[in-house]
Amino acid sequence: MTNFYESLLYSNPLPMLHEKAAVYQSLREKHIHILWLEQKYFAPLKTIEGLSIQILSPGIWNAEAGPDFLKAHLKIGEIELRGDIEIHVRDEQWEQHQHHRDSRYNQVILHLSVWRGNNFKSLYTEAGKSLYRCYLEDFVTVPLIKIPQLIDLELYPYEQFVGSGRCAEHIFAKTPSEETQRFFKSAAQWRLKQKYYRLTEFVAAPSQYFLAGMAEALGYKNNANAFQQLFLHLHKYPLLSQERLLALGLGLCGFFKTHYLEMWQASTYYQQLQSLFAEMALPETTPLFNLQLSQIRPLNHPVRRLVLLIMTLKDPAFQQLESKLHSLWHTHGLDVKNRRAAHLFYQMLLNAFPGAEDTYWNTHYLFETKTSASILTLLGLELRGKILLNVFCPLLYHQVVKRGQIEEQKAFECFYEALPSFPSRKSKYLMQRFFGDSLKRNLLKKGEMEQGIFQLHHDFCIHYEASCHGCPFVEHYQNLAKL
Repeated sequence: MTNFYESLLYSNPLPMLHEKAAVYQSLREKHIHILWLEQKYFAPLKTIEGLSIQILSPGIWNAEAGPDFLKAHLKIGEIELRGDIEIHVRDEQWEQHQHHRDSRYNQVILHLSVWRGNNFKSLYTEAGKSLYRCYLEDFVTVPLIKIPQLIDLELYPYEQFVGSGRCAEHIFAKTPSEETQRFFKSAAQWRLKQKYYRLTEFVAAPSQYFLAGMAEALGYKNNANAFQQLFLHLHKYPLLSQERLLALGLGLCGFFKTHYLEMWQASTYYQQLQSLFAEMALPETTPLFNLQLSQIRPLNHPVRRLVLLIMTLKDPAFQQLESKLHSLWHTHGLDVKNRRAAHLFYQMLLNAFPGAEDTYWNTHYLFETKTSASILTLLGLELRGKILLNVFCPLLYHQVVKRGQIEEQKAFECFYEALPSFPSRKSKYLMQRFFGDSLKRNLLKKGEMEQGIFQLHHDFCIHYEASCHGCPFVEHYQNLAKL
């Protein structure tokens, strides 16, 4: 986000030469992000010391807080480096934006700016590491003033793995669709086991597996672990009312700090909750839970998810939900013998969830004074589906395998392969990475295939995110296929 000082410079670039001023008014960091992503309009780069920069992979465009590109793969001089890239218009912005005091930028390996700026000095991370630097104005192959005319900012950002992965070229482009589906089906089954074992590792009581897993799902990707730990902590206060428990949760997550007190001061309900929290005498050892709030839609805001988390702790309908879902499986599961039956059973499970109705939260996004004209649900169908896919299915699969009944195992497989996927930026990125432009991209419309693809990414790609260099997956797959 552009700060006040930067906005001032954009609108009043008087100290600069006329041509540079015109460039400064029209050129944005986002233009440079796109040049870096697509590797165009500039010659081979060098650091300010004259070391050559070979770009094996520019990394992944980061649309959230932190460095601009993650997990890049460079060769600077004779040294191979993997890390992050930060881009600015001028060098000074590294410190103006406080990156030198932010640990999220400790993995930055290259600082790329359009021009040197006014105060030339070395740049350091919060950990004290000196950064390699490069000034793009020395290497662009078109006049800088033309770059805004050549790039349509509205088409970006998007996550793009430059080209497709080695696995797309050497495996998935060559194997029949049936073989590819079998492979990802096996990966999805492995993922079911890993999800179950992860619950047992972090949650002590088996009776809490389902609701703790549900809490993790409520945290979405950025706050999954924090929400699970918050659930386990709040579980220690069984005598608190639902309202006091919500006040405690809000306080432990920092929602009564000055920033929020000023933002929501007009809300009587918020003021009541803040007063309840202020009355609590909490020990100094009480943990705090830091949540990430960037890039979150109001309907999915952690405050709303926290409200739902409290409901799972206090509402008997949520306490009985896991038992109800398993009961439906025991009653109707063996009838799932085809895709239509699987879809009907899936709808039955979705309808088993409590309504999570609340007079206030069904009419407010957060603590605004104006009510919403439409009903705002706390627990929509998509969230229910994700809970079934990511929490209930791993628990059910563990029990089905443990019972060892072939007919029940076949029914579970039929049910699981009929589950829908939940498209996201990550799934679109993985479609390109694994399948390029082939029709096999359609596999990701199935929840089971999506889960298998996520598992492959987790076990292999995440360690070689930027360029596939050094990833052993292709060799492992090919060696196994020969057996």
